[in-house]
Amino acid sequence: MTQPARGDASRGALLAAATLSGAGVMVVELTAARALAPWFGASLYVWTNVIGVVLLALAAGYWFGGRLADRRPEPRFLGRILLVAAALSLPAPFLTGALGQWLLPDPEAMSPFVATDHVVTGSLVVTLLLFAPPIMLLGMVGPFVTRCLVDTGLDGGTAAGRTLAVSTLGSLGGTYLPAHFLIEEVGVRATLLIASGLFVLAALVLLARGRGTAVATGMLLAIGGLAAWGASMPIRPTLPTADADKQTSWHEAGVLEEIETAYQYVRVSRWQDGRTGKSELRLSLDEGVTEFHSIRPDDGYLTGKYYDHFALLPELFADRADKPVDVIVLGGGAGTMGRTLRGLHGDAVRRVLCVEIDPKVAALHDRFGWSPSAPDAMLVGDARVILASADTRFDLIILDAYAKQIAIPAHLGTVEFFRLVSQRLTFRGVFAINVSAPDLGGPLMRALITTLKEVFPTTAVACVPGSWNVVLLAATDAERDLQPKGGIEALDDVREGFLAGLLPAPEPGDGAQVLLDDRAPLERLARSR
Repeated sequence: MTQPARGDASRGALLAAATLSGAGVMVVELTAARALAPWFGASLYVWTNVIGVVLLALAAGYWFGGRLADRRPEPRFLGRILLVAAALSLPAPFLTGALGQWLLPDPEAMSPFVATDHVVTGSLVVTLLLFAPPIMLLGMVGPFVTRCLVDTGLDGGTAAGRTLAVSTLGSLGGTYLPAHFLIEEVGVRATLLIASGLFVLAALVLLARGRGTAVATGMLLAIGGLAAWGASMPIRPTLPTADADKQTSWHEAGVLEEIETAYQYVRVSRWQDGRTGKSELRLSLDEGVTEFHSIRPDDGYLTGKYYDHFALLPELFADRADKPVDVIVLGGGAGTMGRTLRGLHGDAVRRVLCVEIDPKVAALHDRFGWSPSAPDAMLVGDARVILASADTRFDLIILDAYAKQIAIPAHLGTVEFFRLVSQRLTFRGVFAINVSAPDLGGPLMRALITTLKEVFPTTAVACVPGSWNVVLLAATDAERDLQPKGGIEALDDVREGFLAGLLPAPEPGDGAQVLLDDRAPLERLARSR
């Protein structure tokens, strides 16, 4: 004869609680990494910390939850545990930024050689403090539900199987909701609060009636209020003047827009030069709030940044007046490179295609001064996929794609990708890569040069004065001249600096790594001396 579980909760209620808590756990896990991104980035190190802490917390919850379930196999007791878990999850949407600011007080700490320790330690501390406690309590749900189902008369194996099945189905829903809907539509804070609401709903299912139900209902109302309040708060406030670019007098004058996309935290802000009064629009991503992925000066096309060196590259084609240059920019951001090339070179450039993987970043191209008309275009998608599907060849392929501020995406820095690039170049074509590297003899540059030399017979480097940016050039023509020939007076000073820093790519020496699709640790190499 079957018996009801202690606490009078039905099997359906128990399984519903497991489903809701499973969904909430996955929402928290996936969204936690995005909550950390404006402060620590979304690198493999951060994801490893989030996943590792969640697994550790769940393991502890399984262990202690199993022991506790044997002592008090009561659905209502599990309901109270879920309410505590919901309460413990409430600070995370609001304290992540405060802890991030405390642990990383200086944005300039986000340099390649200093960043790793801060990113690893800081993201681990925040995840342990804010996300581990509620997740550990949620790990108790599985053992409790299984034990309570056994008390209803189910066999142990059947009870465990049903609990795991519905919990996994809930986790499946919790996996897709943040990425495909919640984060973009309601933001990171509200998404985390929705997870808290799921935990309260799971508790309500088990508590059914009495004082616990009133508490849970009150918590749901409070969560709704917090979500409305959180939606009006900035994700990351304007940087204080003390956090200005230490190399110059530039500082962030105001944040114009913050966007949570499926890929990253996007920040549009105005920066001002305290000495000259000049200002410019900048687009920043994740933790790199003092970096920029697109820029628009108040006047003219020259930016005073590395973009100007790439603006010289059509001058590598002496016959550009008769044969205009066909250009594709991989990693187009909001169109700075397209605007600069088109604005400076006019009809000498036949077409500029900019490829950007994040549609919400690409949609900002008008704001950053580039409104492409045919044949120019902004394409949305992965750079490698779009290049592979192209049915034409290009004279100039520019790679300016970056993941996590300082690392070229792994699949865009390999022999296989460089072979694809060579197949999409015309005979006179040139491939140019923007590399952030303080040392031409460092592990990153040695690996990239070694890999390029596997495909291209001609390679060269041009160091951008006053920055860590290096223009890495390659051509399929062994006799290709990689010196820009003058033509535009506005670029005279840029050309002089380019030529002063131009030299054949150094020999990488023994032991330099050839980067392959199977193994391309570009993020580690970028952070290595």
